[in-house]
Amino acid sequence: MWWDGRRVPLGTPKQLTLVAALVLAQGRPVPLGRLIERIWGSEPPRAAHSSLYTYVARLRRLLRTHCPGLAVIARTATSYALEVDPTRVDLHQARLVLAAARLATDNGRDADAVRLYRQALRLWQGEPLCGLRGSWAERTQAGLRQERLTALSGWFGAELRLGRHAEVLGELSAAVGEYPLDEVLAGLLMVSLHRSERHADALATFNRIRADLADQLGVDPGASLRRLHSQLLH
Repeated sequence: MWWDGRRVPLGTPKQLTLVAALVLAQGRPVPLGRLIERIWGSEPPRAAHSSLYTYVARLRRLLRTHCPGLAVIARTATSYALEVDPTRVDLHQARLVLAAARLATDNGRDADAVRLYRQALRLWQGEPLCGLRGSWAERTQAGLRQERLTALSGWFGAELRLGRHAEVLGELSAAVGEYPLDEVLAGLLMVSLHRSERHADALATFNRIRADLADQLGVDPGASLRRLHSQLLH
């Protein structure tokens, strides 16, 4: 975690999982049993409750020492909640900005949408929950990666509607390299390449994702991507 330009160590992976579970709850109380399941999985140790109390006590000390005024861990008889200003958490702030970007898109304000998407994506740095293990962490990582992918698709779509295919071609190509099986990004790259007079590269992008989908998932491209491919051929 970063606070005022300093990296604050938050302890072991299990303690970091506690932090993630509390932060992602956005201030809502998280039942003790749910925290234990997220930290230890479906078969927690007998001492899970006492270990959880220890992790919370350590986290409170760390926050008081290194991040005064940032957050308070509140407790009831059955839950914990992390009370923190959402604007101090990059993920929460990014989600607020993304909501504004989607609204701008819906209202036909693509220039505003581009600005907001860029602002949100600047907050979305690094691999989410990096280093954490367990089924909950893995599911959450996958969900967060999907959120970022949706934001990228929204941003590039707005850029292309504004005719900025040449300006974003490099970043769009990099995004497709990061998400090679995503058909929406592949389609946007095909359009960008086609508009940049790189017709062969546009068709090669389709052939590449078709082969990857068949090899890795055993499926063909969806109807939208096949229709785009046919349009570019003609």
